[in-house]
Amino acid sequence: MEMARYGVTANAVSPIARTRMTAGLMAEQAEAASFDRGDPANSSPVVAWLASEASGWLTGAVLRVDGNKVQRVRPWEVDESTVVHSSDGGRLDALRLDEDLRRAYRILPRGTSGLSG
Repeated sequence: MEMARYGVTANAVSPIARTRMTAGLMAEQAEAASFDRGDPANSSPVVAWLASEASGWLTGAVLRVDGNKVQRVRPWEVDESTVVHSSDGGRLDALRLDEDLRRAYRILPRGTSGLSG
């Protein structure tokens, strides 16, 4: 956060995803659902958004990706009031994340309900 005044941002992604180490724990969930919550690719839209110019307003954040939802992580807890879900129940959309996360962080411009027209 100290480098924000210079335009430098630093954020982290904390995915809940299937790996070789957790494969046995999440395997049954993947088979039972049409959307695979444990797919590591679910974090890709969040990473793409963080790498874009649109995320320049956010720094010092940890974003937890759990399937098709993103949550802000405070140093001491996951903030349940900032949950962002995909609109169709599938994978998150990198293009929608900016508006959704601005809404979750409550930094939308006054007098607007959203950024897109």
